[in-house]
Amino acid sequence: AAADVALVASVTATFEALLSKCPMVVGYKVNPATYRLVHWLRLVQVEHVAMANLLSGDVLAPELIQDACTPEKLLPPLKQYFDDDELRQQISARYAEVHADLQMDTDDVAAEAVIRLMQERGIV
Repeated sequence: AAADVALVASVTATFEALLSKCPMVVGYKVNPATYRLVHWLRLVQVEHVAMANLLSGDVLAPELIQDACTPEKLLPPLKQYFDDDELRQQISARYAEVHADLQMDTDDVAAEAVIRLMQERGIV
């Protein structure tokens, strides 16, 4: 939460960075055989891997995947965030909007889902 910018490598961490309103660069690299197999079998059906990008519908966090995940390619977007205070503020503000959109009264939502399921099954 205290970071100005983050280099992130997991889906959970991208969500945490989003909730912390911390601009991030995402780097993913797995075993080449695993990557080819997952790609060939089309096991991943999403356009992005970062939760910030998936939830916002925008590319808010640069994603450098597999062969693009090198120090030389990770550095420029990280440096841009460090050098551009206005960009960091814009990304943080957009993350705050996404976070606000996610907030809901989960107790009521869960209760309504249980009631609906019970009604569908004829229990209530």
